[in-house]
Amino acid sequence: MRHARRGVALVLVLLALATLGATAVALLAAAAALRDDARGSLAALQARALAASAVAGVWGDWDGAARVDDSVGAVDESMLASAAAVATVQRARLHDQLWWVAADARALMTMRQRPVRHAAALALHLAVPLLEPPAAVSTAGSVTLVAGALVTGGDSVPPSWPCRSEMGGASPSYALLRASGGSLLAPAPSIRGADVSFVPGTAGDPRPAWERARSVLVAVANVYPVAGTPLTPTPTARDGQCTDDATSWGEPDRAAPGVPPCRRRWVVVHARHPLTVTGGRAQGILLSDSALEFAAGARFTGLILARGAVHLSAAAVVGAVVMLGDSGGSPAPLSLSAGATVSRSRCAVLAALLGGPTLAPADPGGWLTLW
Repeated sequence: MRHARRGVALVLVLLALATLGATAVALLAAAAALRDDARGSLAALQARALAASAVAGVWGDWDGAARVDDSVGAVDESMLASAAAVATVQRARLHDQLWWVAADARALMTMRQRPVRHAAALALHLAVPLLEPPAAVSTAGSVTLVAGALVTGGDSVPPSWPCRSEMGGASPSYALLRASGGSLLAPAPSIRGADVSFVPGTAGDPRPAWERARSVLVAVANVYPVAGTPLTPTPTARDGQCTDDATSWGEPDRAAPGVPPCRRRWVVVHARHPLTVTGGRAQGILLSDSALEFAAGARFTGLILARGAVHLSAAAVVGAVVMLGDSGGSPAPLSLSAGATVSRSRCAVLAALLGGPTLAPADPGGWLTLW
């Protein structure tokens, strides 16, 4: 009887041990599954973070110029890697002002060697409208040209610039678009192209559209403020990269020698005080709130939006000059001395508008998570 009881007790102990063992195995399996799930969640988080940062990087690093040469329909692909994931980033230009950026990120789980994927995309567009220059000079103020100065309204293409064919010469050749009543003092050979008048404040006044564009530029662009001291913009490069400072305003010279890394650099410069540009060369958009002077030898390619007086002394502007004027004040004058030139160029103005501003999400909602 006693032996039978001992046998039953032994069986019960063995059953208890087996139950405990099975429970322990189940707990270990559950712990392993939770660990793998946690690692999977971490991998998914790493993939999600890399996909988002890859897309944001294209937007955040945008300098405009890097995308100007993207042809519509072209797709640029690159790789981005972190310590735990790798992403394939694609940038496609859908339209002159619209890009689609997508990133497919993969993070590798170390235990099961199972990749976890996540993709994100963002549609980006230029926040500044593309406005074609109606003339080499648009103004409501007086214009004074001395012998040897030249304003030409033909659609100029800067030498060696890769302008699209439709930018060349298909629009009217206006040299001056001048408000009715605005005085003009100029010898006959100094204007090449039409001198057309408009009535300020009417539908034919081009300045309100440029005023709106200026407001957007100040709000969204990486604007370089310049003090009221003379400066000489000079393209400079270090270690194969164009320097990012307030005096390196890009390289308008596309032919040798020039500074090749700066040919893709465009700036939006905001001069709140009187500014004298003492030579040098630059490309981009110049917003001038006060008196602006280009000394002999200075060259600027792009768009000038000026509120104050502008004087060119044997300097050259290729693109357009729009004299916005200041609300409540008399229209500011424009004067050109001997050797000064202003040449209308749709190519230069459109390139400046495409190159200088930053991008913004095309949809206010912004991000689109693909998976």
